[in-house]
Amino acid sequence: MIYDALKFPVYGTLVAVLLFNLSQRNHLEHGEGKRIASLIVAGVILLFAVGMLVVERYKLSPWYYIAVLAVSGAVAWVLRAGINVFRFHCVGCGRPLALKRTLYYDANLCDACSESHATLKASGERATQFPDGVPKEVDRIDWERWRPDETAVLCFLRRGDEVLLIRKKRGLGAGKINAPGGRIEAGESAAEAAIRETQEEIGVTPHDPEERVHLRFVFTNGYSLRGTAFFADAFVGSPRETDEAAPFWCRIDEIPFEKMWEDDREWLLQALKGERLDARFIFDGDRMISKSVVPLDRRDGDASRKGPT
Repeated sequence: MIYDALKFPVYGTLVAVLLFNLSQRNHLEHGEGKRIASLIVAGVILLFAVGMLVVERYKLSPWYYIAVLAVSGAVAWVLRAGINVFRFHCVGCGRPLALKRTLYYDANLCDACSESHATLKASGERATQFPDGVPKEVDRIDWERWRPDETAVLCFLRRGDEVLLIRKKRGLGAGKINAPGGRIEAGESAAEAAIRETQEEIGVTPHDPEERVHLRFVFTNGYSLRGTAFFADAFVGSPRETDEAAPFWCRIDEIPFEKMWEDDREWLLQALKGERLDARFIFDGDRMISKSVVPLDRRDGDASRKGPT
């Protein structure tokens, strides 16, 4: 009777934890610790399930269920450090975490704290590709060997002579005018990230976003970012404000470049006309100190003439 009452909840929980563990494989880059934690939980549940089967198979006294529970609990207690890794509040600022960050990100940081942490970290141990300091001119960087710390996307939606922009509320560039966008997650293509980020930030789903601009940024503190700007004329949904962004439609001839990153005025208008560009910049904080913007096919042609590296 006890076995019949327990088997479906126990086996169902075990299957659910294993399925959750499978989903965590898409986030190994930043969630390996939590994937191991779910495996430990599955192991403890499996141990309890095996104990149940033994008691049932050999018709042991129901009191043995208590012994099985005690052994399983003892194992969980010994392994508690590996299990107790999930948090519901940001360890940096104390704000509630999005469920995705609770389940899949080892750092237990909210989006804003995560981006700040990445930027600070870049100025230390990750800024190793410029041992003599970041060059002050774009042409002095060996772009063939350059490695970004992170990759990100932007997605510009167009409606006639208007473009949809956002006032960014948090993270790198908070307070500036920009387009919806963010970091590319493990297992995602750039286009998939552009669609997801636009959905998350303003509640709109772009259709067939077109990749037009390749962006490369180097900051004088050593942080490097590779970006891709997408453009879409078709989308579903009405823009809505979220805790990440406040969207608004803006006439193209009234884009507030003075409230945006300096580089935007170097490529955005051309891209809105359909041009495909490769743009590279060096920034000192918010200030652009060097730039190079050329048609993408010209940059590709230069690279092909150099041959493989």
